[in-house]
Amino acid sequence: MPFDPMPGDRVRLMNHHFSASRQSRSVRICLLLGIGVLSACSSSEIAPVSGRVTLNGEPVGPGTVMFMPDSKRGTKGKAATGHFGEDGTYQLGTHKEDDGALIGHHKVIIRPRSDDDAEGGADAEGFVHPRETSIPLKYGNPRVPELEFEVQPGANQADFDLSS
Repeated sequence: MPFDPMPGDRVRLMNHHFSASRQSRSVRICLLLGIGVLSACSSSEIAPVSGRVTLNGEPVGPGTVMFMPDSKRGTKGKAATGHFGEDGTYQLGTHKEDDGALIGHHKVIIRPRSDDDAEGGADAEGFVHPRETSIPLKYGNPRVPELEFEVQPGANQADFDLSS
């Protein structure tokens, strides 16, 4: 014998169907919104940044340049770093080598770098600790950065002429 629901049962079945349909639609909308928000957060724009570090107009190196996003000015995310040799030239990388820096305002840190860890007192990251160095230590203080740079969309040239 086929199932023949009572009139009240039909109304309940229809309400259940519409309710489930609305819930399913709500879940789909929430998932799409969530994916959109996550992709917007993870796809921060990066622009290429290269430059040259000099001291009193002369190339200086080796060293490391770090662009730290300035959250007080609306730039948030991962810092970009680049290494420079004796000629003072560098390219920044944030997620991979040479991909650039986040678009926005940055505090800039420039520190000497030593390839010879035994001589010169370099730590595991290669930063030289207080000793005679051609790059003044004031440019390497992350708590009170001396330098700033705003990364714009497109290629950026960030040259820094330090003074002793």
